[in-house]
Amino acid sequence: MLGNRLPPDHARRSSPGRQPGSRGPGPHAGGRSDGVGPLLQLQHEAGNAAGAAILDRMVTRTAVQRDPDDGPTAGGGAAAGAAGSGPIDIIFIIGKPNDGYTAGMTEYAKTTLKGQVHREVGNLEDICAIAGEYAKQGVKFRTVRIVSHGQTNIGGVGMTPAGEGWRFVRPDEIREMAKSPACKALRSSMAKDGQVEFWGCYLGSVQEAGEAWSETFGAPVRSTTGEMRVATEQFSLTRRGKPITSSSKVPTDKTSQKRWRGWLLAQHQRLAKSGEAPPLKTEAEKVAYMTDLFDRSGGTIRHRIVEDKKGRRYEPGSDAEMKLWSTTRPQD
Repeated sequence: MLGNRLPPDHARRSSPGRQPGSRGPGPHAGGRSDGVGPLLQLQHEAGNAAGAAILDRMVTRTAVQRDPDDGPTAGGGAAAGAAGSGPIDIIFIIGKPNDGYTAGMTEYAKTTLKGQVHREVGNLEDICAIAGEYAKQGVKFRTVRIVSHGQTNIGGVGMTPAGEGWRFVRPDEIREMAKSPACKALRSSMAKDGQVEFWGCYLGSVQEAGEAWSETFGAPVRSTTGEMRVATEQFSLTRRGKPITSSSKVPTDKTSQKRWRGWLLAQHQRLAKSGEAPPLKTEAEKVAYMTDLFDRSGGTIRHRIVEDKKGRRYEPGSDAEMKLWSTTRPQD
């Protein structure tokens, strides 16, 4: 639980701000922590080509990672999926103008969830249209993750309906939207035993919301009763030191390299435990993977947390975090 864990020496972690239109803080964050380790002893010893070769071998299926042959690449359109390819996992990020949470989740999907298919959309109709594109390629969805703001009282989901501005859309409106010809086909886009996860706030507290979304997809919908957030980690060599934004800027002295390497390993342990990174075997592989992520992220590593009504924070997959989720299944 993040709320009960003090950051390590030379570490800072930001406190997410408030989510407009809801009762609690909004799910976006910044901050930093630090630790230990080298750009890659591996790269110093065997050269960058060897490090790249290790990275190429590392993609292993976890809770949110995908195998490289499972379908389209991150951010790609339906054309990226070969006809008849296996079911894929996909993240739909329902955007909100000038919003920290959805912007943070977009960066999280692009960086931490390396290789995960993600599409930025405005509303349910966009999701239905994209599902139709994939259907033409013979591609079904194994797990659909929907990123948006949730509303605690009526179970509304933030989006921009056609011809309107951004607002919370009620469960009864979702049911009406699902009757459109494009959205009626959404149920057939789900693979056998497919499921939907809502990555936002509060939806699990409103039964009607879960029912509306599970009927729309014809699949079980998991949602949390807490607040989904994006936390960030940054590396510096001193408690108040300026964050380092590239592995090439880490000093090469023995002490700095030891701290750098240790920090990378600690970050990998966190992400692997939550299913946000592959469970690699050797330290060299872990350091190589996290160095690549660090550089692609501009020195800011993002991960998800969930906060309960008392403000206690939990990491994905922990026993306490799992208790905050509820599942609604479609009626036969």
